[in-house]
Amino acid sequence: MNPRIAHTFVVVLVFALTATGIWASPAGEEEPAAAIEKEMVLDPTTGEMVEVPRYGGTLTYANNQEPPNSDMFVGSLTAGWAISGVLEKLSVADWGVDRSVNNLRNEFLGDDQLRPALAASWENPDPNTYIFHIRQGVHWHDKAPMNGRELTAEDVVFNYHRATGMGSGFSKPEELGSQLPTLEYESISASDQYTVVVKLENPRLDAFLVLVEDNVGFIAPPEVIEQHGDHSDWRNLVGTGPFELTDWVDGSSLTWTRNANYWSTDEKYPQNQLPYIDTLRLLVMPDEASRLAALRSGKVDYIGHNAGSSIKTPDAVESIERTNPDLNIWPYYFRSNAGMGYDVTKPPFDDIRVRKALQMAVDLETINDTYYKGLAVVTPQGNLGNFQTAFAIHYDDWPEEIKAGYRYDPDAAERLLDEAGYPRGENGTRFMTPMDGTSYAAFNADYFDIVRDYWSKIGVETEMALHEVTAWAARANANEFEGMTWTVLATPYHPLSTLREFVTDGWNHGQVSDPKYDALYESMRTAQTAEELANYAKQADLYLVSQHWQLVGPVEPSYNVTQPWVKGHIGEFYMGVWNKNAVYARVWIDQDLKEEMGF
Repeated sequence: MNPRIAHTFVVVLVFALTATGIWASPAGEEEPAAAIEKEMVLDPTTGEMVEVPRYGGTLTYANNQEPPNSDMFVGSLTAGWAISGVLEKLSVADWGVDRSVNNLRNEFLGDDQLRPALAASWENPDPNTYIFHIRQGVHWHDKAPMNGRELTAEDVVFNYHRATGMGSGFSKPEELGSQLPTLEYESISASDQYTVVVKLENPRLDAFLVLVEDNVGFIAPPEVIEQHGDHSDWRNLVGTGPFELTDWVDGSSLTWTRNANYWSTDEKYPQNQLPYIDTLRLLVMPDEASRLAALRSGKVDYIGHNAGSSIKTPDAVESIERTNPDLNIWPYYFRSNAGMGYDVTKPPFDDIRVRKALQMAVDLETINDTYYKGLAVVTPQGNLGNFQTAFAIHYDDWPEEIKAGYRYDPDAAERLLDEAGYPRGENGTRFMTPMDGTSYAAFNADYFDIVRDYWSKIGVETEMALHEVTAWAARANANEFEGMTWTVLATPYHPLSTLREFVTDGWNHGQVSDPKYDALYESMRTAQTAEELANYAKQADLYLVSQHWQLVGPVEPSYNVTQPWVKGHIGEFYMGVWNKNAVYARVWIDQDLKEEMGF
C-alpha cells in the first residue's frame, strides 16, 4: 500500500466482518483473495466503513460539450470545465460535511459548509469590511512564467481588480454572469504579503458569499494575463490546484495530470495528500447515445452533473439497470431546467393573459405520470425553490388568484387568448412563435416537445431552434432571441443573486422593467438583517410568479452514474460554483476491481 495513505481506523475486511458475524463465507468455501486484501476505514461523513483510499490510475468522464477555451472572461462560464481543478478560489465546499446535513448533490452551501481554500481564514470586523488571510506556502505550478513561486495577497487583489474593474490596469468590470461587480466597493487592497482587505461603501448580506464563491472568483496567474492579455490559450494556463492541464485535442479530449506538490489534504482523512488519481480525462461526447455506450463498455468512469451529461429520463436509467446492473446510479434534484423566459417587450408576450394562458395549457401532472414515471416535482415554484422556506412562499400558501394561473385548464387558456386578441385562424392557429433551446445537456428538448404539443392544442405553434450553449447564452444575454428562450427556476441559490435576474438592469432574458419589482429588490439589497431580506425576498418571488414572466416547469430528476471501481464517491458533485474537477481530486480508482471486471 502506498505509504502516503493513512491507516487510522483501518481493519482487514474479512477479519472485521467475520468477527462481528456480519459476513462469513459459506461452509466449505474459501474467502475470495481479493476480499481478504481489502482494508477499510471509517468515512466520518456517513459513519460507514469504506475501502481505504488508493493512489494512482485514471478517471475519465464524458462531457456533453467542449469548453470554448480556458478563460471565463474570454469565452463563457463554460470555460470552467477547463480551469476547474487548475485554478482555485478563496473557498471550497467542505468535503468533510456530514452528508445527512448536506449530501453535496445540489448547488446549495450554507456559510458553515464552506471551508478556507486559498484563504486560510477570514474576518468580518464590521459590515463593510472583509479581511482574507491568504494561505501561506501555496505555490503556483512549476511552469513558466509562474515557475512555482508562492501565491501572495497581490495575486488575489489582481484577480479581483480584473473582475470588478477596480485597478491593476483594469477599468471595466466583468459582466459574464458575475456578482462581483455588483458589490459597491470602496477599495480592494493588500495590506501585506498575505492579507487582502475588501472595503465596501454599503453592506450587503450576501457579500461574503459573493467574494469567496462567485462564478469568476478563480485566482488566475497575473504574469500570464500581463504577458498574453488573458489565459484563453490552455498552454498558458497555470494554477495552484490539484491538477495541471497538460493536453487538449480539439473536438476530442482534455487531459489533466496530478500536481505532486499540491498544498491540500483530504478533508475526510487529513493525513492523505490530494489528489488520489494520477490522470483526469474529459472526453467530448455531445451525443447521449455515445456517452451511454462508452459507459457500458467501460470507456468512461463517470457521466453526470459535473460533466453536463447527467441522465434526464427514467427510461434511460431503467435501460442501464438492465444492461449494466453493476453501475452506480445516483439520483438528485436541485432545480428546474424546464423554464422558458418570454420577451415581454413585444407581442404576444407583452400581454400577461397570453403568458398565463401558455402556463395553464400545460398538464404537468400528466407529464409527470407519463414521461417522468411520477418522479418529478411538479408543484409550481418561482425562481427560488420551495425548499428555501426562509426566502420563498410555498405554493400551498399562494393566494388563490395566483394558484389558479398555474392549474391545468385549457378551456380557460383559450378564453384568455381570445380576450387578448389572438383568435384562431381558419387553420386553427392563433400565432406562431420561435423558441430558443440549447444543446447543453440540462436542456431537455424532449420535454419541451411535449409542451409544444400542448400549446398546439390551444392554437399556439412554436418553432424550436437548438443553439450551441455559448451561442445560446450570447443570444439570451444580449436579448437577441425572438419569442422565448430557455431559463431555469426553483433554484437553490442565494436570493440576492437569483432574484436579481428580473430587475431592470439584471441578467434579464425577458427585458422585464417593472418599477414594483425593482423596488422590492432594492429593499432586499439594502436589507440590514436576515429577517428583512427574507421578508422582501418572499414578496419579490411571489410577485414574479404572479406576473408569469416565465413558463414554470417541473423539478425533474437527474442521475449521475459511476463505474463500480470509482470509490470514495456517493453521488456528490458540488464543491462550489464551477469547482467541478475538485470532486475528482477526492475520489480514487480501485484498479484491482477494474481489472477483475475485465476493463
